[in-house]
Amino acid sequence: MQMRIDASAAVDASQAYYVYENWARNRCRVHHASCTNCNDGAGIQARDTGETGRWLGPYSQKAYAFKIARSLGRSDTRPCMKCLS
Repeated sequence: MQMRIDASAAVDASQAYYVYENWARNRCRVHHASCTNCNDGAGIQARDTGETGRWLGPYSQKAYAFKIARSLGRSDTRPCMKCLS
């Protein structure tokens, strides 16, 4: 069974979670949408080139965001230490 990683359904921003997959560093982080590192899935860069990673989400459940993150198979997968510690 393949896991769906897109998030086409509407999600309340106050309860939204995103996954950042960084293939350059072989890691994933789960963020709350309000995190300044996440910025509602836009990140902190002025322009996202997509060269080192991608944002996935939003997801309405934190547990589901972690399930998505783990399914990506990155060696370092954990919550953001800023917003979910």
